[in-house]
Amino acid sequence: MNATLIQQETETFYTLTTGKGKEIGVSINDRGCSIYIQRNGLRGLPMGRHFFGADALVQAVEAYKAADIKTAIRALISELA
Repeated sequence: MNATLIQQETETFYTLTTGKGKEIGVSINDRGCSIYIQRNGLRGLPMGRHFFGADALVQAVEAYKAADIKTAIRALISELA
């Protein structure tokens, strides 16, 4: 199993690097969270999804299909607990 690297950039923004090398930006605020996954193309702009509520990170895990993204978000949930 590949490890996820978690870097806290600011008080509310984390950069997760999956075992496959994908970079995921997670912004957490009092209303929920935003997940930004760096993708190829689109001039390098990240694709973002937004989740609301106290269980926003859990919603994010359930919303993504890719196992490495799910694992990275779960690692962040464990880190924050």
